[in-house]
Amino acid sequence: MDKKLRFSYDELSDILYIHLGEPRPAISDEIEEDFFVQRDRENGKVVGFMLMNFKNHFLKEKGFEIPVEWVSDPA
Repeated sequence: MDKKLRFSYDELSDILYIHLGEPRPAISDEIEEDFFVQRDRENGKVVGFMLMNFKNHFLKEKGFEIPVEWVSDPA
């Protein structure tokens, strides 16, 4: 399994994407304003995150927190 975090930024849309491994088709659920968790369409596992209005959040707040609870996979 690919354990790398991959970041990409869409400047036109001002969206930061954080992928857990290779990007793949996902379903996005907004869990906080402008913050989405992306889940695999097949098995529902978290495969990434999406932060909309990235520049506004990053410049205004001098950083940001990801509002998720991290649980390590025992495998």
